Amino acid sequence: MKNDLYDIKQNLSKTDLFFLKNLYLLRCLTIKQAYNSFYKDSISNISKFVDTKLNKLIKENLIEEVLFNRDYIALFLTKKGVDLVKEYYNIPIEIFDGKTKKITKGYYTATQLKMLPKLIPHQVHLNQFILDFQNIYNYKKMKFNWEYFDEKYVSKYFSIRPDGLISFLGVDFFLEMDMSSESKLQLLDKWKHYRTFLTSNNYLNNPKKIVVFFIIENTNNLDNRKKIVKSTAAQILLDLFNNNFEIVIGSKNELLLKLFNDIIPSIQQTNSKIEELKSILQTNHKFNVSNAYPLKHSLNNSDYEFYVRKIDKENNIVVENGVLQEYFLDYFIPDSLSVINRIAYNSQNINVFKYYFKRDFKYIVVVEDIKKIYEELYLHDLTTEKNVYYTTIDRLKNFKFYEALIQFDSLGRAYSFTNPQLINRNYLNIV
Repeated sequence: MKNDLYDIKQNLSKTDLFFLKNLYLLRCLTIKQAYNSFYKDSISNISKFVDTKLNKLIKENLIEEVLFNRDYIALFLTKKGVDLVKEYYNIPIEIFDGKTKKITKGYYTATQLKMLPKLIPHQVHLNQFILDFQNIYNYKKMKFNWEYFDEKYVSKYFSIRPDGLISFLGVDFFLEMDMSSESKLQLLDKWKHYRTFLTSNNYLNNPKKIVVFFIIENTNNLDNRKKIVKSTAAQILLDLFNNNFEIVIGSKNELLLKLFNDIIPSIQQTNSKIEELKSILQTNHKFNVSNAYPLKHSLNNSDYEFYVRKIDKENNIVVENGVLQEYFLDYFIPDSLSVINRIAYNSQNINVFKYYFKRDFKYIVVVEDIKKIYEELYLHDLTTEKNVYYTTIDRLKNFKFYEALIQFDSLGRAYSFTNPQLINRNYLNIV
């Protein structure tokens, strides 16, 4: 067998071997995925790829085709294909677990990687997220290292099993692929499993932040599906969101856009939106902006991002027009839930803060779109929360500070303010 594998390996390119490795890691790929992600730059079209490359790999008995959804084909590794990948990439035959003192098999067989045809579409969509992530990562020439683990390879979290996991920059991104087929009751059950996990030592002793990407596919009404997912997640988990746990919900393209435009830059502290926001607060409105983390204990252990205040030469907080110039502030990423947690529990957090400092505070949420944040608040019955104000970077840039802030009344009308005391209302044609 070894000589046979050696002879086959000698006739394969590095691209072929890399493709076979990814087929092992991803479990399966469609012909289109295989071509677009691994051969498009070297073979002019998909028909030529099938004729000159795919058929060769099938003939060598390294991969096989499995029909699903009537006329779609998925590619899987054969036993020989797994053996080749295992040998070339030095995948261990056995692994010794220092904690359990047990020896386990270090690889998956071709049989273990196979799945029923009805399960293949779910895996194909999940794989496309990973392939697109990899393409954007390469296009942007990102420098950080990352690892992907399919559900079969996720072992560090023994009390939860996401569909996949991408790990980088100190964050584990759980991937949950939603084909829009789970009912409300099934979603509630899923979040109950997450609640069990989030109260377990497996999570509490974990040093990494966890962000769940709930990837919605296979629906003609994305907004409606988002609402169902958000409402069920909030019903079971809302009190548990903090700086170490987040859920972001959306289509594949939406989530990848948020990941590379907002989340990764924020982790790396290079988010241009956040830097612009801080600059406007400092330059236009003369606020001191600092991290709110040192005050976390006095905020009911809630993870507000920024502490914003005006201070005098003696480092005392300034009072202007009878209003203490002190705020806590977050930048809201649409379709996420940790800021929704802080809005929902803001009154409780104020009570704890008041115990320590004998005063209230006001909470500002900076959003991309006022109308959309109202829709989020309406979904969670949070439209009229006291001491919570909403604004945008553009409003902060173009208005006086008190004019930039917005709240909503019980009829769903948005209003700003015409005086620093935040009392007199100016109704806006927004919502």
